[in-house]
This record gives sequence, structure tokens and C-alpha cells, in this order.
Amino acid sequence: MTPLPAWNLKFPSPLAAYAGRETVLGALDALGARITRTFSTLPWMTVQASQAAAVALRRRRDVLWIESDGGCVSCATLAARATSWAIQAMRAPEAHAMTRGAGVTVGIIDTGIARHLRGSDVTLDESFVPDEAPDDLNGHGTASAWLVRQVAPEARIVGLKALDMNGQGQWSSVAAALERATTERIQVVAMALGGDERSLLVDEALQAYAGSGGIAVAAAGNGGRAALDYPGSSAYAITVGAVDRAGKSPRWSNWAAWPRSPDAAAPGVDVPSVGRDGAQKNASGTSVSTALAAGAIALGVATRRLTSLSEARAALGRTARRGGRRERVGFGVVDAAALVRA
Repeated sequence: MTPLPAWNLKFPSPLAAYAGRETVLGALDALGARITRTFSTLPWMTVQASQAAAVALRRRRDVLWIESDGGCVSCATLAARATSWAIQAMRAPEAHAMTRGAGVTVGIIDTGIARHLRGSDVTLDESFVPDEAPDDLNGHGTASAWLVRQVAPEARIVGLKALDMNGQGQWSSVAAALERATTERIQVVAMALGGDERSLLVDEALQAYAGSGGIAVAAAGNGGRAALDYPGSSAYAITVGAVDRAGKSPRWSNWAAWPRSPDAAAPGVDVPSVGRDGAQKNASGTSVSTALAAGAIALGVATRRLTSLSEARAALGRTARRGGRRERVGFGVVDAAALVRA
């Protein structure tokens, strides 16, 4: 039997505090809708319901917005070769003379983190993917966590699993992970994921996260398009494109006319990483760039120079190494040493 489509519904307030809660629950029950997710701070819920039920819900005055719970996919591809140029290119070793990221927590909103990376400073918080444990069954989240640690080796890493074993996920899962990052005061999140369609639910979750002082770092995407993947296209995220050893943007790294371009770029071609089995591999993609940039921003947070999304964006504007076309690299290539001195 084909499952009913999923929808995100916005109400005047979170369900637990909404005065019309019982009326809403009764209407959903009458329409045959099944609640699959609620939020503690966001005025949204996710339901499974027929198209006809969605039309009926859209007519309700207390439903302020309804959208299909579309999804996103992870952005990186992995190949089998290892080099060490990327960390040097970002001047991370020079930054480590000032800070190694101690005191900062980075959330990895991805496919989870493999057991071989876990320890006192690498933990799994929760899986927001229905019917999947927090473990990484794909490898993409493990690679992201490993890359963040190469730049910020003393930062605490928290896995917020929002993508499944196939590297795919629903927007409601991403929003739930962002809500957790907001309530837990996680300073930086790496979102190496993207989709074609904007989600108001995720936008509001990103806005709430930014309002708490959090800095979201998102991937530009690998489609070679003149448009950024979402949530990279959101104003509430630092968006990162890819460059190779020569500082050139590969054709597959998405771009857009300034100022809708990526905010900055970071190494993203043949960068050493690891898989879920611990084997070293090369990774290419704007996911790689996103993880490395998130690590650099974590170093800036550790020096207490970056305390908000706007400060992080302004610091990148002052410190990124210029070069390349602005519609592809934005302010330029992330320079970790300059960023911590900004």
C-alpha cells in the first residue's frame, strides 16, 4: 500500500500551547490524517494525509501555511585516494596556534556518525529519521564529522541525524534537528545537504537558530546550476561553494549572481576523508567544503570573535582570500588563520 503524502502545517503557536489544540486534533482525526511529528518551540506539525485532506486543511483559518514535506539529499561523492592539501590551503595549522576549537560544539545535521569516531568529544544526540537509529548507515555524516575535526580538533561534535541510509531526508527531520540545535545552544551546525524546493518550516527553524546566536553553514550544491540548493539559498545560512587545489571552482559547484552567490568557498575536490568503516578516502563536493568551513567558523567562535550569523558573514567578508569569480566563490576562499584573528 502506497503511504499517504506528508505535509507540514503551521499554526498560530506550538501545538502544546495552542488554545485550539483539541479542535485541531479532532479535525485531523476526521480527515484521516496521522500526526508524525510535532515541535516543542516551532508552531508546526507534520502529518500524513491524502491530497483531499490537505485541501480541506488548507481552508482552515487556523492553518496559516501548508507545504509538502519535501526533502533533501546529501551532496558529496567519495572516491579512493588521499592527499593533505586542503587543511594547509585553509591555513588551519596556523590557526591552531591560537585555538583548536575547545569550548565550541558543532552539530552535524547529516546521516549520523559511525561508531569508530565516537568518544567523549564526538557523540550522537538523536535520530530524527523515523525507524532509524542514530548510527551512520551511509558514511556521509561520518565524513562531515571527520572533516570538521581536522580543522577544529578540540571542538565537540554532536551528530543530529536527519538523513537516512540513502542520504535522503524530509524537511521536517531537518527542522527537528535545527530545533534541537537551538534548544541545546549548539553554536555551529554543518548542513552538507540540499534540495530544490524551499521550505518555510526549515526557514523558520533556521531563523530561530540564528536568533539564538547559532551559525548554520550550508552547501551550495553540486548540480552545476546557476542557482543554489536550499537551504544554501536561505539568508539564515552561510553558504559554501567548492574550489580545487588551484583555487578554481569546479563546474559542478552551484553558483548564482552576486549577492545571491555562495558567501565563500573552501576546498572541495579530492580532499582526504574517511568512510563509515574508517577507511581513508577522498571526498569531492560542496559537502566537503561545508564541513571544512564549519570547522573554521568554529575556531572563530572559540576565540569569542564570532557570536552570531551576521558576525560570521562579516568576518568572512574581511578575511576570505580573494580570487575567482564572485558568483562562484563569494567573498573568496575561507582562511582559518585570518578568521580567528578577525
